[in-house]
Amino acid sequence: MLALDVDFIVPELTLARTTPAMADLVELSDASHAKAKALAARFGA
Repeated sequence: MLALDVDFIVPELTLARTTPAMADLVELSDASHAKAKALAARFGA
């Protein structure tokens, strides 16, 4: 096999901006999205 080391990056609360019941979680969603983007940039380089 290839013996690849795989890391999963999972942003959380992705529906917070489009679901009215999750309006209180938008800030947490934004933080999770930013963290996921930063990790993807770091691991993708």
